[in-house]
Amino acid sequence: MKIKGLVKKLRQIKTDLVVVPISSEISAKKERFAPHNTAIFSSLNPKSRKMLSEIFLRKQLSFERKKNIFVDTPGFNQFKGILLIEVPSIEEAQERKGIKLQRVGRKIYDTAKENGFTSVTIDTSLNVLQQNEAYEALLEGIYLNSYDYSLYKANSKEKHPFLGIKELTFLGLKTFPTGLASKSQKVNEGLSLARNLGNMPASDCTPSYFLECARIVAQSEGLKLKVLGEKELQKMGAYGILSVSKGSSEKPFLISLRYCPKKKTSEKVIGLVGKGITFDTGGICLKPSIGMEEMKHDMAGAAAVLASVKILAALKAGIEVRAYIPVTENAIDGRSTKPGDVIKTLKGKTVEVINTDAEGRLILADALTLAEHEGCDEIIDLATLTGAAVVALGTDCAALYSSDSGLAQNLLKAASASREYLWELPLIEEYKDQLKSKIADLKNLGDKSRGGGSISGALFLQEFIEKAKWAHIDIAGPALRTTCGEDGEAGASGYGVRTIVNYVLTHKA
Repeated sequence: MKIKGLVKKLRQIKTDLVVVPISSEISAKKERFAPHNTAIFSSLNPKSRKMLSEIFLRKQLSFERKKNIFVDTPGFNQFKGILLIEVPSIEEAQERKGIKLQRVGRKIYDTAKENGFTSVTIDTSLNVLQQNEAYEALLEGIYLNSYDYSLYKANSKEKHPFLGIKELTFLGLKTFPTGLASKSQKVNEGLSLARNLGNMPASDCTPSYFLECARIVAQSEGLKLKVLGEKELQKMGAYGILSVSKGSSEKPFLISLRYCPKKKTSEKVIGLVGKGITFDTGGICLKPSIGMEEMKHDMAGAAAVLASVKILAALKAGIEVRAYIPVTENAIDGRSTKPGDVIKTLKGKTVEVINTDAEGRLILADALTLAEHEGCDEIIDLATLTGAAVVALGTDCAALYSSDSGLAQNLLKAASASREYLWELPLIEEYKDQLKSKIADLKNLGDKSRGGGSISGALFLQEFIEKAKWAHIDIAGPALRTTCGEDGEAGASGYGVRTIVNYVLTHKA
Protein backbone atom coordinates (compact mmCIF):
# COMPACT_ATOMS: atom_id res chain seq x y z
CA MET A 1 0.00 0.00 0.00
CA LYS A 2 1.41 3.35 -1.07
CA ILE A 3 0.92 6.03 1.59
CA LYS A 4 1.39 9.71 0.86
CA GLY A 5 0.43 13.24 1.83
CA LEU A 6 -0.92 15.71 -0.70
CA VAL A 7 -1.82 19.41 -0.65
CA LYS A 8 -4.30 19.93 -3.46
CA LYS A 9 -7.95 20.72 -3.92
CA LEU A 10 -10.30 17.79 -4.22
CA ARG A 11 -11.23 18.67 -7.77
CA GLN A 12 -7.57 18.27 -8.74
CA ILE A 13 -7.34 14.64 -7.71
CA LYS A 14 -9.10 11.40 -8.55
CA THR A 15 -9.81 8.77 -5.91
CA ASP A 16 -12.34 6.01 -5.24
CA LEU A 17 -13.26 6.85 -1.67
CA VAL A 18 -13.14 10.12 0.26
CA VAL A 19 -13.07 9.73 4.04
CA VAL A 20 -14.14 12.65 6.23
CA PRO A 21 -13.23 12.13 9.91
CA ILE A 22 -15.64 13.98 12.20
CA SER A 23 -14.91 14.67 15.86
CA SER A 24 -17.14 12.89 18.36
CA GLU A 25 -17.89 16.32 19.83
CA ILE A 26 -19.81 17.19 16.67
CA SER A 27 -21.57 13.86 16.32
CA ALA A 28 -22.56 13.94 20.01
CA LYS A 29 -24.74 16.97 19.28
CA LYS A 30 -26.81 14.70 17.03
CA GLU A 31 -26.84 17.37 14.38
CA ARG A 32 -27.20 16.77 10.70
CA PHE A 33 -23.63 17.21 9.53
CA ALA A 34 -23.17 18.80 6.14
CA PRO A 35 -19.72 17.81 4.85
CA HIS A 36 -20.25 19.90 1.73
CA ASN A 37 -19.77 22.98 3.93
CA THR A 38 -16.26 21.98 4.94
CA ALA A 39 -13.09 23.17 3.27
CA ILE A 40 -12.47 20.00 1.30
CA PHE A 41 -15.87 20.03 -0.40
CA SER A 42 -15.88 23.77 -0.98
CA SER A 43 -13.05 23.09 -3.40
CA LEU A 44 -15.51 21.35 -5.73
CA ASN A 45 -17.04 23.19 -8.64
CA PRO A 46 -20.55 24.65 -8.13
CA LYS A 47 -22.29 21.85 -10.04
CA SER A 48 -20.63 19.15 -7.94
CA ARG A 49 -21.38 21.01 -4.71
CA LYS A 50 -25.05 21.23 -5.65
CA MET A 51 -25.19 17.51 -6.50
CA LEU A 52 -23.57 16.65 -3.19
CA SER A 53 -26.00 18.86 -1.26
CA GLU A 54 -28.95 17.15 -2.92
CA ILE A 55 -27.59 13.70 -2.06
CA PHE A 56 -27.20 14.55 1.61
CA LEU A 57 -30.56 16.31 1.76
CA ARG A 58 -32.33 13.42 0.07
CA LYS A 59 -30.79 10.79 2.35
CA GLN A 60 -31.45 12.86 5.48
CA LEU A 61 -28.08 11.87 6.84
CA SER A 62 -27.45 12.31 10.54
CA PHE A 63 -25.10 10.93 13.19
CA GLU A 64 -27.99 10.43 15.57
CA ARG A 65 -27.80 6.64 15.50
CA LYS A 66 -24.73 5.86 13.44
CA LYS A 67 -21.03 6.34 14.01
CA ASN A 68 -20.35 6.26 10.29
CA ILE A 69 -22.23 7.03 7.09
CA PHE A 70 -21.33 5.88 3.60
CA VAL A 71 -22.77 7.62 0.55
CA ASP A 72 -22.51 6.52 -3.07
CA THR A 73 -21.76 9.46 -5.33
CA PRO A 74 -22.67 8.46 -8.89
CA GLY A 75 -21.97 11.11 -11.45
CA PHE A 76 -18.89 12.47 -9.72
CA ASN A 77 -15.66 12.30 -11.67
CA GLN A 78 -13.42 12.91 -8.67
CA PHE A 79 -14.66 10.12 -6.37
CA LYS A 80 -17.11 7.23 -6.19
CA GLY A 81 -18.15 7.43 -2.57
CA ILE A 82 -17.87 9.36 0.69
CA LEU A 83 -17.43 7.92 4.17
CA LEU A 84 -18.21 10.16 7.13
CA ILE A 85 -16.84 8.57 10.26
CA GLU A 86 -16.68 9.58 13.89
CA VAL A 87 -13.25 9.85 15.48
CA PRO A 88 -12.53 10.42 19.19
CA SER A 89 -11.94 13.92 20.48
CA ILE A 90 -8.36 15.04 21.08
CA GLU A 91 -9.03 15.25 24.82
CA GLU A 92 -10.07 11.60 25.14
CA ALA A 93 -7.81 9.23 27.11
CA GLN A 94 -4.89 7.99 25.02
CA GLU A 95 -5.60 4.26 25.30
CA ARG A 96 -9.30 4.50 24.44
CA LYS A 97 -8.61 7.01 21.68
CA GLY A 98 -6.05 4.72 20.07
CA ILE A 99 -8.39 1.73 20.11
CA LYS A 100 -11.22 3.81 18.61
CA LEU A 101 -8.93 5.14 15.88
CA GLN A 102 -7.84 1.60 15.11
CA ARG A 103 -11.50 0.73 14.63
CA VAL A 104 -11.85 3.73 12.31
CA GLY A 105 -9.08 2.25 10.19
CA ARG A 106 -10.84 -1.11 10.17
CA LYS A 107 -14.07 0.53 9.00
CA ILE A 108 -12.27 2.39 6.23
CA TYR A 109 -10.83 -0.89 4.96
CA ASP A 110 -14.18 -2.68 5.20
CA THR A 111 -15.93 0.10 3.27
CA ALA A 112 -13.27 -0.02 0.57
CA LYS A 113 -13.54 -3.81 0.35
CA GLU A 114 -17.35 -3.85 0.20
CA ASN A 115 -17.30 -1.41 -2.72
CA GLY A 116 -14.12 -2.55 -4.48
CA PHE A 117 -12.34 0.75 -3.87
CA THR A 118 -8.56 0.53 -4.21
CA SER A 119 -7.70 4.20 -3.69
CA VAL A 120 -8.68 6.10 -0.55
CA THR A 121 -8.22 9.76 0.33
CA ILE A 122 -8.58 10.93 3.93
CA ASP A 123 -9.43 14.58 4.55
CA THR A 124 -7.27 16.11 7.28
CA SER A 125 -8.63 19.66 6.94
CA LEU A 126 -10.87 19.38 10.01
CA ASN A 127 -7.77 18.87 12.18
CA VAL A 128 -9.21 15.94 14.13
CA LEU A 129 -6.16 13.78 13.39
CA GLN A 130 -3.35 15.88 14.81
CA GLN A 131 -0.70 13.49 16.07
CA ASN A 132 1.44 10.73 14.63
CA GLU A 133 -0.12 8.35 17.17
CA ALA A 134 -3.50 8.95 15.53
CA TYR A 135 -2.17 8.13 12.07
CA GLU A 136 -0.37 5.06 13.42
CA ALA A 137 -3.55 3.70 15.04
CA LEU A 138 -5.58 4.37 11.91
CA LEU A 139 -3.03 2.64 9.66
CA GLU A 140 -2.88 -0.25 12.08
CA GLY A 141 -6.63 -0.76 11.76
CA ILE A 142 -6.40 -0.79 7.97
CA TYR A 143 -3.56 -3.30 8.01
CA LEU A 144 -5.21 -5.53 10.62
CA ASN A 145 -8.41 -5.84 8.63
CA SER A 146 -6.51 -6.50 5.42
CA TYR A 147 -5.25 -9.77 6.94
CA ASP A 148 -6.84 -12.82 5.35
CA TYR A 149 -5.91 -16.41 6.11
CA SER A 150 -7.39 -18.59 3.38
CA LEU A 151 -4.49 -20.93 2.66
CA TYR A 152 -6.55 -24.05 3.29
CA LYS A 153 -9.72 -23.04 1.43
CA ALA A 154 -10.16 -24.85 -1.88
CA ASN A 155 -12.28 -22.03 -3.30
CA SER A 156 -10.45 -19.18 -1.64
CA LYS A 157 -10.26 -17.15 -4.85
CA GLU A 158 -13.43 -15.13 -5.27
CA LYS A 159 -14.88 -14.33 -8.66
CA HIS A 160 -13.89 -10.69 -8.24
CA PRO A 161 -11.37 -10.75 -5.40
CA PHE A 162 -10.61 -7.51 -3.58
CA LEU A 163 -6.95 -6.73 -4.10
CA GLY A 164 -6.72 -4.36 -1.17
CA ILE A 165 -6.18 -0.63 -0.82
CA LYS A 166 -3.33 0.20 -3.15
CA GLU A 167 -3.09 3.94 -2.48
CA LEU A 168 -3.85 5.87 0.70
CA THR A 169 -3.65 9.66 0.53
CA PHE A 170 -3.86 12.10 3.42
CA LEU A 171 -5.21 15.25 1.81
CA GLY A 172 -3.93 18.36 3.53
CA LEU A 173 -0.58 16.94 4.63
CA LYS A 174 2.44 18.13 2.67
CA THR A 175 4.07 14.76 3.25
CA PHE A 176 3.15 11.73 5.29
CA PRO A 177 5.83 10.87 7.88
CA THR A 178 8.07 8.43 5.99
CA GLY A 179 9.28 6.67 9.11
CA LEU A 180 5.74 6.09 10.33
CA ALA A 181 4.60 4.58 7.04
CA SER A 182 7.63 2.27 6.95
CA LYS A 183 7.22 1.28 10.60
CA SER A 184 3.52 0.47 10.14
CA GLN A 185 4.30 -1.74 7.17
CA LYS A 186 7.06 -3.66 8.98
CA VAL A 187 4.98 -4.13 12.11
CA ASN A 188 2.15 -5.44 9.95
CA GLU A 189 4.48 -7.92 8.24
CA GLY A 190 5.61 -9.25 11.61
CA LEU A 191 2.06 -9.43 12.94
CA SER A 192 0.98 -11.36 9.87
CA LEU A 193 3.78 -13.87 10.50
CA ALA A 194 2.63 -14.39 14.09
CA ARG A 195 -1.00 -14.77 13.04
CA ASN A 196 -0.14 -17.16 10.20
CA LEU A 197 1.79 -19.41 12.56
CA GLY A 198 -1.07 -19.37 15.05
CA ASN A 199 -3.75 -20.12 12.47
CA MET A 200 -1.86 -22.94 10.79
CA PRO A 201 -2.92 -26.50 11.70
CA ALA A 202 -0.60 -28.22 14.16
CA SER A 203 0.04 -31.00 11.65
CA ASP A 204 1.82 -28.40 9.52
CA CYS A 205 3.11 -25.97 12.14
CA THR A 206 5.30 -28.53 13.86
CA PRO A 207 8.40 -27.73 15.93
CA SER A 208 10.57 -28.40 12.86
CA TYR A 209 8.41 -26.11 10.71
CA PHE A 210 8.65 -23.37 13.32
CA LEU A 211 12.43 -23.82 13.27
CA GLU A 212 12.47 -23.33 9.50
CA CYS A 213 10.47 -20.12 9.90
CA ALA A 214 13.03 -18.95 12.46
CA ARG A 215 15.83 -19.73 9.99
CA ILE A 216 14.13 -17.65 7.32
CA VAL A 217 13.66 -14.73 9.73
CA ALA A 218 17.29 -14.96 10.85
CA GLN A 219 18.54 -14.95 7.27
CA SER A 220 16.30 -12.11 6.09
CA GLU A 221 16.99 -9.85 9.09
CA GLY A 222 20.64 -10.68 9.72
CA LEU A 223 20.08 -12.38 13.09
CA LYS A 224 22.39 -14.86 14.78
CA LEU A 225 20.64 -18.21 15.08
CA LYS A 226 21.48 -21.01 17.50
CA VAL A 227 19.51 -24.25 17.63
CA LEU A 228 19.63 -26.75 20.48
CA GLY A 229 18.19 -30.09 19.39
CA GLU A 230 17.28 -33.14 21.44
CA LYS A 231 20.87 -34.32 21.90
CA GLU A 232 22.10 -30.88 22.96
CA LEU A 233 19.18 -30.49 25.37
CA GLN A 234 19.98 -33.87 26.93
CA LYS A 235 23.65 -33.01 27.25
CA MET A 236 22.95 -29.70 29.01
CA GLY A 237 20.22 -31.17 31.22
CA ALA A 238 17.19 -29.28 29.92
CA TYR A 239 14.68 -31.88 31.09
CA GLY A 240 11.92 -29.34 31.54
CA ILE A 241 11.62 -29.30 27.75
CA LEU A 242 12.48 -32.97 27.27
CA SER A 243 9.90 -34.17 29.78
CA VAL A 244 7.16 -32.49 27.75
CA SER A 245 8.37 -33.73 24.36
CA LYS A 246 8.66 -37.40 25.41
CA GLY A 247 5.21 -38.34 24.17
CA SER A 248 5.61 -36.84 20.70
CA SER A 249 7.23 -38.15 17.55
CA GLU A 250 8.20 -34.54 16.79
CA LYS A 251 11.65 -33.57 18.06
CA PRO A 252 11.91 -30.56 20.39
CA PHE A 253 14.12 -27.51 19.88
CA LEU A 254 15.28 -24.56 21.91
CA ILE A 255 15.76 -21.81 19.34
CA SER A 256 17.70 -18.66 20.13
CA LEU A 257 17.87 -15.60 17.88
CA ARG A 258 20.15 -12.67 18.58
CA TYR A 259 19.77 -9.16 17.24
CA CYS A 260 22.84 -6.96 17.69
CA PRO A 261 22.40 -3.33 16.57
CA LYS A 262 25.25 -1.59 14.80
CA LYS A 263 24.55 1.56 16.80
CA LYS A 264 23.58 0.88 20.39
CA THR A 265 21.52 3.33 22.42
CA SER A 266 21.86 1.16 25.53
CA GLU A 267 24.26 -1.45 26.84
CA LYS A 268 21.42 -3.52 28.28
CA VAL A 269 20.38 -6.82 26.78
CA ILE A 270 16.68 -7.66 26.63
CA GLY A 271 15.69 -11.31 26.55
CA LEU A 272 12.36 -12.42 25.10
CA VAL A 273 11.06 -15.89 25.90
CA GLY A 274 8.04 -17.40 24.15
CA LYS A 275 6.14 -20.56 25.01
CA GLY A 276 6.04 -22.78 21.92
CA ILE A 277 3.74 -25.75 22.47
CA THR A 278 2.74 -26.35 18.86
CA PHE A 279 -0.10 -28.60 20.00
CA ASP A 280 -1.23 -29.34 23.53
CA THR A 281 -3.25 -32.47 24.19
CA GLY A 282 -2.71 -32.03 27.90
CA GLY A 283 -0.55 -35.15 27.93
CA ILE A 284 -1.76 -38.03 30.10
CA CYS A 285 -3.93 -35.47 31.95
CA LEU A 286 -5.88 -35.25 28.71
CA LYS A 287 -7.83 -32.12 27.88
CA PRO A 288 -11.58 -32.29 27.12
CA SER A 289 -12.36 -32.83 23.45
CA ILE A 290 -14.51 -29.69 23.24
CA GLY A 291 -12.27 -26.86 22.14
CA MET A 292 -9.14 -28.99 21.83
CA GLU A 293 -8.73 -27.83 18.23
CA GLU A 294 -7.80 -24.43 19.67
CA MET A 295 -4.73 -25.94 21.31
CA LYS A 296 -2.79 -25.30 18.11
CA HIS A 297 -2.65 -21.73 19.46
CA ASP A 298 -0.59 -22.78 22.48
CA MET A 299 2.48 -21.50 20.66
CA ALA A 300 1.15 -17.93 20.45
CA GLY A 301 3.87 -16.71 22.81
CA ALA A 302 6.58 -18.22 20.61
CA ALA A 303 5.02 -16.70 17.49
CA ALA A 304 4.83 -13.28 19.16
CA VAL A 305 8.49 -13.42 20.19
CA LEU A 306 9.64 -14.49 16.71
CA ALA A 307 7.59 -11.71 15.12
CA SER A 308 8.85 -9.14 17.63
CA VAL A 309 12.54 -9.82 17.03
CA LYS A 310 11.91 -9.76 13.27
CA ILE A 311 10.26 -6.33 13.50
CA LEU A 312 12.87 -4.90 15.87
CA ALA A 313 15.67 -5.96 13.54
CA ALA A 314 13.85 -4.51 10.52
CA LEU A 315 13.36 -1.21 12.39
CA LYS A 316 17.00 -1.19 13.53
CA ALA A 317 16.24 -0.90 17.24
CA GLY A 318 19.13 0.49 19.28
CA ILE A 319 19.25 -2.21 21.93
CA GLU A 320 20.38 -5.83 21.79
CA VAL A 321 17.53 -8.33 21.86
CA ARG A 322 17.81 -12.08 22.31
CA ALA A 323 14.89 -14.40 21.73
CA TYR A 324 14.62 -17.83 23.37
CA ILE A 325 11.91 -20.05 21.94
CA PRO A 326 11.36 -23.62 23.22
CA VAL A 327 9.16 -25.52 20.75
CA THR A 328 7.64 -28.96 21.23
CA GLU A 329 4.36 -30.82 21.20
CA ASN A 330 2.66 -32.09 24.34
CA ALA A 331 1.35 -35.43 23.07
CA ILE A 332 0.61 -38.88 24.44
CA ASP A 333 2.23 -42.30 24.08
CA GLY A 334 3.79 -44.92 26.30
CA ARG A 335 6.84 -42.75 26.96
CA SER A 336 4.89 -39.69 28.10
CA THR A 337 5.66 -38.07 31.43
CA LYS A 338 3.25 -39.33 34.08
CA PRO A 339 1.63 -37.46 36.96
CA GLY A 340 3.88 -37.93 39.99
CA ASP A 341 7.10 -38.09 37.97
CA VAL A 342 9.99 -35.92 39.13
CA ILE A 343 12.13 -34.10 36.58
CA LYS A 344 15.32 -32.10 36.88
CA THR A 345 15.37 -28.73 35.11
CA LEU A 346 18.29 -26.93 33.50
CA LYS A 347 18.65 -24.81 36.63
CA GLY A 348 19.10 -27.96 38.72
CA LYS A 349 15.82 -27.62 40.57
CA THR A 350 13.61 -30.69 40.67
CA VAL A 351 9.91 -30.53 39.87
CA GLU A 352 7.17 -32.99 40.78
CA VAL A 353 4.75 -33.13 37.85
CA ILE A 354 1.30 -32.97 39.41
CA ASN A 355 -0.47 -32.32 36.12
CA THR A 356 0.96 -32.96 32.65
CA ASP A 357 -1.30 -30.20 31.31
CA ALA A 358 0.77 -27.64 33.23
CA GLU A 359 3.58 -28.19 30.74
CA GLY A 360 4.21 -24.69 29.45
CA ARG A 361 5.92 -23.60 32.64
CA LEU A 362 8.31 -26.57 32.38
CA ILE A 363 9.65 -25.59 28.97
CA LEU A 364 9.73 -21.92 29.98
CA ALA A 365 11.75 -22.79 33.08
CA ASP A 366 14.63 -24.08 30.95
CA ALA A 367 14.41 -21.17 28.50
CA LEU A 368 14.37 -18.58 31.32
CA THR A 369 17.38 -20.26 32.91
CA LEU A 370 19.33 -20.10 29.65
CA ALA A 371 18.35 -16.47 29.01
CA GLU A 372 19.66 -15.38 32.40
CA HIS A 373 22.76 -17.57 32.15
CA GLU A 374 23.65 -15.91 28.83
CA GLY A 375 23.54 -12.44 30.37
CA CYS A 376 20.13 -10.92 29.65
CA ASP A 377 19.55 -7.94 31.96
CA GLU A 378 15.80 -7.96 31.47
CA ILE A 379 13.72 -11.01 30.58
CA ILE A 380 10.14 -10.85 29.37
CA ASP A 381 8.24 -14.05 28.71
CA LEU A 382 4.99 -14.38 26.79
CA ALA A 383 2.88 -17.49 27.23
CA THR A 384 -0.63 -18.85 26.95
CA LEU A 385 -0.03 -20.16 30.43
CA THR A 386 -3.26 -20.42 32.39
CA GLY A 387 -7.01 -20.51 31.98
CA ALA A 388 -7.10 -18.74 35.33
CA ALA A 389 -5.85 -15.56 33.65
CA VAL A 390 -8.85 -15.70 31.31
CA VAL A 391 -11.22 -16.17 34.26
CA ALA A 392 -9.68 -13.14 35.97
CA LEU A 393 -9.37 -10.74 33.04
CA GLY A 394 -11.43 -12.09 30.15
CA THR A 395 -10.42 -12.65 26.55
CA ASP A 396 -9.22 -9.15 25.65
CA CYS A 397 -6.72 -8.49 28.43
CA ALA A 398 -3.43 -10.17 29.32
CA ALA A 399 -2.06 -10.56 32.84
CA LEU A 400 1.27 -9.01 33.78
CA TYR A 401 3.53 -10.14 36.61
CA SER A 402 6.93 -8.67 37.33
CA SER A 403 9.74 -8.72 39.86
CA ASP A 404 10.53 -5.08 39.05
CA SER A 405 8.05 -2.21 39.37
CA GLY A 406 9.87 -0.04 36.83
CA LEU A 407 9.80 -2.78 34.20
CA ALA A 408 6.12 -3.40 34.91
CA GLN A 409 5.19 0.27 34.55
CA ASN A 410 7.08 0.61 31.29
CA LEU A 411 5.38 -2.47 29.86
CA LEU A 412 1.97 -1.12 30.90
CA LYS A 413 2.76 2.17 29.16
CA ALA A 414 3.92 0.31 26.05
CA ALA A 415 0.72 -1.75 25.99
CA SER A 416 -1.45 1.35 26.34
CA ALA A 417 0.42 3.12 23.54
CA SER A 418 0.10 -0.02 21.41
CA ARG A 419 -3.65 -0.40 21.92
CA GLU A 420 -3.34 -3.72 23.74
CA TYR A 421 -4.99 -4.36 27.10
CA LEU A 422 -2.59 -5.38 29.87
CA TRP A 423 -3.21 -5.48 33.62
CA GLU A 424 -0.74 -6.10 36.42
CA LEU A 425 -1.56 -8.79 38.98
CA PRO A 426 0.36 -9.39 42.22
CA LEU A 427 3.03 -11.98 42.97
CA ILE A 428 1.61 -12.90 46.38
CA GLU A 429 4.41 -14.42 48.43
CA GLU A 430 2.10 -16.61 50.50
CA TYR A 431 0.88 -18.40 47.36
CA LYS A 432 4.32 -19.97 46.99
CA ASP A 433 3.23 -22.51 49.59
CA GLN A 434 1.02 -24.05 46.91
CA LEU A 435 4.14 -25.03 44.97
CA LYS A 436 5.80 -26.95 47.80
CA SER A 437 6.38 -30.64 47.12
CA LYS A 438 7.07 -33.38 49.66
CA ILE A 439 9.50 -35.16 47.35
CA ALA A 440 10.95 -32.43 45.09
CA ASP A 441 11.93 -28.77 45.15
CA LEU A 442 8.68 -27.68 43.49
CA LYS A 443 5.34 -28.88 42.19
CA ASN A 444 4.32 -27.75 38.72
CA LEU A 445 0.78 -26.89 39.81
CA GLY A 446 -0.72 -25.11 42.79
CA ASP A 447 -3.79 -26.14 44.77
CA LYS A 448 -6.75 -25.55 42.44
CA SER A 449 -9.19 -25.42 45.35
CA ARG A 450 -7.47 -22.24 46.57
CA GLY A 451 -7.71 -20.44 43.23
CA GLY A 452 -5.14 -17.93 42.00
CA GLY A 453 -3.83 -20.32 39.35
CA SER A 454 -2.43 -17.53 37.20
CA ILE A 455 -0.50 -16.16 40.18
CA SER A 456 0.92 -19.54 41.21
CA GLY A 457 1.94 -20.14 37.58
CA ALA A 458 3.87 -16.87 37.56
CA LEU A 459 5.43 -17.68 40.94
CA PHE A 460 6.64 -21.00 39.53
CA LEU A 461 8.41 -19.19 36.68
CA GLN A 462 9.96 -16.70 39.09
CA GLU A 463 11.75 -19.61 40.78
CA PHE A 464 13.99 -19.81 37.70
CA ILE A 465 15.10 -16.16 37.80
CA GLU A 466 17.84 -14.96 40.15
CA LYS A 467 19.07 -11.44 39.41
CA ALA A 468 17.61 -10.32 36.08
CA LYS A 469 14.61 -8.03 35.96
CA TRP A 470 11.76 -10.26 34.88
CA ALA A 471 8.22 -9.94 33.61
CA HIS A 472 5.71 -12.62 32.69
CA ILE A 473 2.79 -11.85 30.37
CA ASP A 474 0.04 -14.46 30.41
CA ILE A 475 -1.65 -14.05 27.02
CA ALA A 476 -4.06 -16.99 27.32
CA GLY A 477 -7.07 -14.68 26.86
CA PRO A 478 -6.23 -12.29 24.01
CA ALA A 479 -3.99 -14.63 21.97
CA LEU A 480 -7.04 -16.13 20.27
CA ARG A 481 -10.12 -14.28 19.09
CA THR A 482 -12.97 -16.79 18.97
CA THR A 483 -15.61 -14.56 17.36
CA CYS A 484 -15.70 -11.92 14.64
CA GLY A 485 -16.42 -8.35 15.68
CA GLU A 486 -15.39 -4.74 15.35
CA ASP A 487 -11.91 -5.69 16.53
CA GLY A 488 -11.29 -8.21 13.77
CA GLU A 489 -11.80 -11.70 12.47
CA ALA A 490 -11.72 -14.85 14.57
CA GLY A 491 -8.35 -16.57 14.89
CA ALA A 492 -4.84 -15.78 16.07
CA SER A 493 -4.52 -12.13 17.10
CA GLY A 494 -0.76 -11.71 17.35
CA TYR A 495 -1.25 -10.21 20.81
CA GLY A 496 1.88 -8.94 22.50
CA VAL A 497 3.86 -8.12 19.37
CA ARG A 498 2.97 -4.42 19.35
CA THR A 499 3.56 -4.06 23.09
CA ILE A 500 7.00 -5.66 22.97
CA VAL A 501 8.06 -3.67 19.91
CA ASN A 502 6.91 -0.42 21.50
CA TYR A 503 8.64 -1.27 24.78
CA VAL A 504 12.00 -1.96 23.14
CA LEU A 505 11.83 1.04 20.79
CA THR A 506 11.06 3.42 23.66
CA HIS A 507 13.48 1.78 26.08
CA LYS A 508 15.66 4.17 28.01
CA ALA A 509 19.14 3.21 29.17
